[in-house]
Amino acid sequence: MPDEGNGGCPRMNGGAGPAIDDGPDLQRELGAVLLGKGFPAVIIYDVVKPFMENLERALATGEPQQFEFSSSGYGRHLDISVIPLPKDRVAIVFYDLTDRKRAEAELIEERNRAELYMDLMGHDITNLNQGTLTNLELLLLKEGLPEGSGRYISNAIGQSMRISELLANVRRLSRLRRGPIERTVVDAHEALQATRSRLQEQHGGRRIEMRDPCAPGKVLVGCTDMLDAVFYNILSNVAKFDRTDPLVLEVTCAPTADATAWRFEFRDHGPGIPDALKQQVFNRLDGSGGTLNGRGLGLTIVQQIVRASGGRVWAGDRVPGDPALGACIVVELPMARPPSDGRAG
Repeated sequence: MPDEGNGGCPRMNGGAGPAIDDGPDLQRELGAVLLGKGFPAVIIYDVVKPFMENLERALATGEPQQFEFSSSGYGRHLDISVIPLPKDRVAIVFYDLTDRKRAEAELIEERNRAELYMDLMGHDITNLNQGTLTNLELLLLKEGLPEGSGRYISNAIGQSMRISELLANVRRLSRLRRGPIERTVVDAHEALQATRSRLQEQHGGRRIEMRDPCAPGKVLVGCTDMLDAVFYNILSNVAKFDRTDPLVLEVTCAPTADATAWRFEFRDHGPGIPDALKQQVFNRLDGSGGTLNGRGLGLTIVQQIVRASGGRVWAGDRVPGDPALGACIVVELPMARPPSDGRAG
C-alpha cells in the first residue's frame, strides 16, 4: 500500500506514536488487494478494523501479527498476517481458509452423526439381544424339554452373550476414540477371575480352568477401567482356538526387568499366528488385519485399551520360533500404588 511521504507505509497522523489513518485511502488500497483475490467488497470493509488493530500492533512492537477473520454473511474465512519490514514498511499475507474450514466442519458433523448412530444402534440392539438372552435362559429352566435340546439352547445363549460382548467392544472403541480416559488402580486378580467366570458362562458345559498367577490385592495395575475387557478379549480368543476340554487357561504374571510394569503372558494351543500377521492382528481398524478370521476386533480393542493405559502389547509364539504350536499374547501395564495413595502408577 504505497504512500510517497512515508516510505510505503500507510499514512500516519502527526505526533510521536504510530497513529494510522484508516480512512478511505487505506480502505481503497486494502480493497484493491482483496478484490484482486475475488473477495466481495462487504468483506473488505468488515476486515478493516481488525486489520488496523494488528497493523498498529506490528508497527509498535516490530513483531509479526496474525489473525483470522470470518464473514458469516458471505461464508468466507481468512487468515491474515501482518509482517513488519525495514523502513516502516509491512508485508501483508492473506490465506483463504474457507475450503479448509468447511471441510473441518463437515468432518466434525459426520463424526458426530456416526457417534449418534453408533449410540442408538448399540443401545437398541443391546436391548433386543438381552431380551433374546433372557428368554433362552428361561427356556433352559423349563421342564420336559426334548432330550439333547439343552445343549442347543446353551449354545444359543453363548452366541447371544458374544453378541453382547461385540456390541460392548464397539462402545469401548467409540469411548476410546473420544479422548483420553482417566486411569485407575485395578486388581488384576479380580479382573482375571471375572473373566474366567464370564467365559465359563458362555461356553456352557465345557469346563474352563485357570491357574491364577495373581494373588488378591498384590498385582495392581494403573489402567483404564477396562482391564477386564483386555483379559476377556485375549482369553476368549484362547477359548475359541484351543478346543481342548477341559480348557486350561495358561496365564503368567511377573514384574518387568525394570520393576515399573506387570507383564502378563497368555498362551494357547490353537493354530498360532503366522509371523506375517503378528502386527496386523492388532490393526483391524485400518483394514490390515490379514485373513486370520476371529482374532481381529478383540485384539484391536486390547491394543487400544493398553495404549490408553500407557502400556504395550504384542503377539508371539507359545513355543518360541514355532508359530504352528500356538500363540502367546504379551501385555505390559504400569504398576500402580495401593488405592490409599489415591493415584494410579
